[in-house]
Amino acid sequence: MALSFSPADDLSLALAVAADADLVSMSRFRQADLDIDTKDDNTPVTDADRAVEDRIRAMIRASRPRDQILGEERGHSSGTESSREWVIDPIDGTAGFSRGLPIWATLIALTSDGVPQVGGGVSSSTRPTMVGGHRARCLDKTRWRHQKTLRELRRIS
Repeated sequence: MALSFSPADDLSLALAVAADADLVSMSRFRQADLDIDTKDDNTPVTDADRAVEDRIRAMIRASRPRDQILGEERGHSSGTESSREWVIDPIDGTAGFSRGLPIWATLIALTSDGVPQVGGGVSSSTRPTMVGGHRARCLDKTRWRHQKTLRELRRIS
């Protein structure tokens, strides 16, 4: 029997995951012992990237054990619910993050059958927390802002 989650449930999870991920990234921001490596594509990756992604994966797995997860640092992990996949960029802007520049965000999205359902980003360094859902409004901290539907965005892009 497949578990069913409402868009509001998924949006709430994305917001909770983003907030928790932000605590992890902020704890490593501008730390002298930040470990920086270079990936095969010559882009930087830090221990903070991996720690943030690991925390996001753990939270999603605890709440949505059947969902698939695709992360920039750890790759793809299969769940048993093939139609739902969380997509993670733990620190979008690693180069700036690793230099102590406050220009990064943690990005999280959920797709179902390849169609975006929920997406969000958080960056304490610049203070915005943004989450939105398919045919939903976009939540910016505690106030709602108008957000065009995906169909409208595709039509104008």
